[in-house]
Amino acid sequence: MNKTNKLFFRFLIFLFLCGCKTSKEKFYAYTVDSYTIDTTKRLMSSSNVISYGSYLFEFIQRVSINNVLHGESGSVTSSIDYDTVSVYLLENKNKLYYSFDTFSLKNSILKTGKLSDKEFGVRLNPSEKDTDTTVFYGPPVEVIINKIKCFYTEVISKNKNMNDTFEMKMTMIKNANLNSLYKINGAKFTDENYCIVGLNIYLPKQRQRYIEEVDAIRPLTEKEKAICESMLIKSKAAVIDTIRGVALKEKKP
Repeated sequence: MNKTNKLFFRFLIFLFLCGCKTSKEKFYAYTVDSYTIDTTKRLMSSSNVISYGSYLFEFIQRVSINNVLHGESGSVTSSIDYDTVSVYLLENKNKLYYSFDTFSLKNSILKTGKLSDKEFGVRLNPSEKDTDTTVFYGPPVEVIINKIKCFYTEVISKNKNMNDTFEMKMTMIKNANLNSLYKINGAKFTDENYCIVGLNIYLPKQRQRYIEEVDAIRPLTEKEKAICESMLIKSKAAVIDTIRGVALKEKKP
């Protein structure tokens, strides 16, 4: 095989490997449930998100709590129903959000703006710093949460008085391509192969704990991928106008 054919053959292998890498890229949907714990464990809220490359979709939901009183025993059974009312497309690079009316192929942008101005869902205020220099992170320790392999890291403040006030851990998943509300907000572990997905805070004096648990993580379906891609295309065609809201870019003749 001459030199030219060898170079061409290597080029074909390179293209093949790149194609395989792209086709194997996975996107995920998952839930983060927030609880308070004192004498009992109480559900406070639930965030449903989709990790799509460097983007994140956050589902804004209307919560309905149904309480059923059982006459004979006097006990109450509660159930919670969630109804999606809008979807946020979030990106950290430009620190922008796009609010869509629905998660479907027939969707429309309702509003767009800065991440810090997002009205609903988890409040965001992306940091300009790449790393937080006020804390130390401990080494990752494996833990299973809702049958999901996770890791936690202890967060130790450089201010020793703060460490006496509360204990903090961050929950992570080892997946460099996974995105989360924490990552969108600029929170990163020292090893970028890990993605921060939750928080665990204990207040010793109050004997109370606040935790965020990841649950129900799964790969996206082909239909969900198509919907995400259609929403990305619409977001890239939109421009921000602080006075008139969203305007679509005019097509060049």
